[in-house]
Amino acid sequence: MEVGNGRLRILREGLPKFVPQVEQVTFSGEYARECGQPVWYITERAVFRLLPETGRKLPALELTEVAPGVEYSREVLEHLPFEVQVAPDLKVMDSQLFG
Repeated sequence: MEVGNGRLRILREGLPKFVPQVEQVTFSGEYARECGQPVWYITERAVFRLLPETGRKLPALELTEVAPGVEYSREVLEHLPFEVQVAPDLKVMDSQLFG
């Protein structure tokens, strides 16, 4: 990655942040959702919100923000092992984070 001028630039793909299966669970999004706790997953590229119970199994995520300079369809959604909803009011992260 290259960070500067208020933008994020992906030079080469790294390790995935979301994987279909993990070796150990240290946080349960499903349990947090049952308790009514808001859950956000934040990466250098994007911010996702765990959606309230909708009768679906996890993951039920909504893409809410994307880093400036990142093309969300190609550089975020294509790298996920599952589908996510895209917020109708998808925002761009504050460019000062990428100064």
